Amino acid sequence: MNSDSKPEGTDAIASKDLLGDGTELYRKTIAADYGDAEQKALMKSEWSPTPWMLDVCHGDQESEILDWCYRTFGRQSSPMHGHDGTWRRGNVTMHGRTWFGFKSKMMLDLFEAQFPSPNEKLTHSRERKET
Repeated sequence: MNSDSKPEGTDAIASKDLLGDGTELYRKTIAADYGDAEQKALMKSEWSPTPWMLDVCHGDQESEILDWCYRTFGRQSSPMHGHDGTWRRGNVTMHGRTWFGFKSKMMLDLFEAQFPSPNEKLTHSRERKET
């Protein structure tokens, strides 16, 4: 597979649940004031193709996550560089956390099934203790 091709079946995955509203993180990302209109427009253009965003705590799994995304979804989206794709990794990692975005909710769900968030487990265990 060359870097421009997507794995078989990716188009079907992406077309089942195109765009929609995306996640709350996406809505906050495109609504934020970045200090100037040009930066705000850039953020919107970069994340609009992949509005199903989440903040991923990847720890030492970053290489594994990226390999899986490339194998599963194909080329990464980067509109500013003219690259169409169905997923995107944010350009900034802070404290082991990076934003990832996907073209559809189905793709986001596949990602979360493969790489459950440690924070999600913590939240669920807290809920069990409180009830």
